[in-house]
Amino acid sequence: MSTSFTQPILRKGKAVNKSGKRLTKAEEGILQDWYIEYYFTDLSLDIINKRVKLRRDINKSENIRDKESRAQTLLSSITELLQEGYHPFNEEANIKLRNEIISISVPEAVDVYIQHLNDIKLRKKSIQTYYSKLRYFADAYSNLKVNQITDLKITKFLKEQKLSNSWSERTYNAAQQALGAFLKHLVSLKYIETNPIAKVSRLKASTSSDLHKVFTDADLKSIMDYLSANDKFTELFVKSIYYTCIRPKELRQLKVKMIDFDNMIITLPASISKNKQVGTVKITPNYLKELKSNNIDSISSDNYLFSSGSTIGGKLAVGENTPYYRFMSCLKALGLDDKGYTLYSIKHKSNISKYLDGWTVAEIMKAIVMEV
Repeated sequence: MSTSFTQPILRKGKAVNKSGKRLTKAEEGILQDWYIEYYFTDLSLDIINKRVKLRRDINKSENIRDKESRAQTLLSSITELLQEGYHPFNEEANIKLRNEIISISVPEAVDVYIQHLNDIKLRKKSIQTYYSKLRYFADAYSNLKVNQITDLKITKFLKEQKLSNSWSERTYNAAQQALGAFLKHLVSLKYIETNPIAKVSRLKASTSSDLHKVFTDADLKSIMDYLSANDKFTELFVKSIYYTCIRPKELRQLKVKMIDFDNMIITLPASISKNKQVGTVKITPNYLKELKSNNIDSISSDNYLFSSGSTIGGKLAVGENTPYYRFMSCLKALGLDDKGYTLYSIKHKSNISKYLDGWTVAEIMKAIVMEV
């Protein structure tokens, strides 16, 4: 042990009698300077027998019994703390000790982390993604303290969840990543000393995946025919992705004033782009035709292109998940909702079409500045 300490004792200094009259023992005790004294050693910090004096509120008492009670309470408390590992000259060590002593349960820690994500204003959808994984962990270890989490417990949890919920390798790794970020935050708060996720192996993801699967020509035609007849809003949203390759999130925040009909470009300001840089996208003749047919050039420039209420043009931006849900309703109506298609499948299909039409990879990347 590099640390040690002497037994704390109560010291009573000399009484200062300014009145000049003879004092009773109680009156003398009230005037005395009382304090707790001990000596502390920490060889790792080159601290050897350093004197510590604690007074707190002992000398604020107005009667001797209260003063004695306060002194004994402080004496007992500091003795117990020192025995548990309290360090008078290392606050960082004390924070760790305090968290180890009181600790918090896994469900409580998950709540703390989710609140942290809200405080830093992480996207609502991202918070939901984290919580969807962490709540399983909280349910599995509802009675566990966070300082009892080990790599073996994490591995056991991930394997059981993969088996019971038919998780793919991708979902397994996403859950591991969420747990890693959660535990990293607990390290920063000093609830745990090290992140046990470092010892947990990731699964090798399959090289084939149905995520964002590219549309077949026949399926894409069926989708566009359905939207043309039933959902003009989603039809324009899908065509906007196809012709511009702008991300769905950025399309939701696109205002009419960002569309330059004279110069045939769309300018995405840094405030809405994922990479926080200004980007420009060319308006192709086919896309211009779509915009004109929807009278976009006559809509107020301050309006959003895709508005709340699923209208084209409006003062409020369309909701975060609305285009996705409307698109998935279309797929369900056509019996295509089990093929792995998403809105990003539109962008992938567009890129493949460009390539097959003779575009080089460099030309595709240049045309879609905002591409991932």
